[in-house]
Amino acid sequence: MRRTITINLYKDTLEATKQRDLLINAIKRNVIEEEEQLQHFLQYFCNNIREEYMMSSLCVDYIDLHQDKYSGDISVSFVGYAYLGCRDLDGRYEHEETLEYKIDTKNSSIIIEGDFPEERDPDEI
Repeated sequence: MRRTITINLYKDTLEATKQRDLLINAIKRNVIEEEEQLQHFLQYFCNNIREEYMMSSLCVDYIDLHQDKYSGDISVSFVGYAYLGCRDLDGRYEHEETLEYKIDTKNSSIIIEGDFPEERDPDEI
């Protein structure tokens, strides 16, 4: 299933579109600082039973710019944690995902899209 989220685009990110390295760093900072908005979006990747996205675990590993500089791929990693009430069953789950992004200069936003795993019935886990 494909989902989309729109986050605010910082003014300096918009201004950095003229230089590749500046733009990559600006997008990275923009995404990290908007982690709270992304929390519910990234939660969809946490597909183990009772797994929740852990705030402050988001890391932008790589940003690939397409030729137009207004779209590309973002490789992110983050951690989910499942509390099942027993130390032997509780666990951390590391996730690495590649998401697509588009910079919308008109609305000063970054649109991020990703394909999520289908939801599973707890009996399947």
